[in-house]
Amino acid sequence: GLLAELLAAGRSLSPGDCLALMELRAIVVAGFAPSLIDRVRDTHVAELREVVEQARASQGNAQRLAEIDYRFNELLARASGNTFYLLLIRSVGTVHARLGEVIFTNHENDALIVATLAAIADALDSRNLGKLKKSLAAYLDGGTAIVSAWAKRALAKHPKQAPASSGATRRNP
Repeated sequence: GLLAELLAAGRSLSPGDCLALMELRAIVVAGFAPSLIDRVRDTHVAELREVVEQARASQGNAQRLAEIDYRFNELLARASGNTFYLLLIRSVGTVHARLGEVIFTNHENDALIVATLAAIADALDSRNLGKLKKSLAAYLDGGTAIVSAWAKRALAKHPKQAPASSGATRRNP
């Protein structure tokens, strides 16, 4: 994919690129909430809970938590039953790990992030769409806020890394 080509060419993602990926991630993950509720199996929930326990045991280790967070997202994609969602998550695995490191390095309360992962697993276990949407929003908005604060600091130091546009282009119908 394009990200693999960019990274293989030695180009690192700018802070603006990272923010754009967080926006895409929020749309995709939140958009699959109804499918997750409809298609999740008890085995998926058990795997998600196992990953949450791994995250609890890894608090304080940003790199390990980033790997675990990616695994959690990959499991969510698999639980959705949508092959293209799973392929999308896997295609950005390297970048997701980098964003995870940014998040876990720049946030002092790993337990709070782990709690949001547990809340997502609990919502799926109870098949409660409202709780799932709420826990996904907390997880996604929290990650985006952390990456946004990091990006602002990085852009203040290196203004040439700003994206060409300030956000998604919107068309009026």
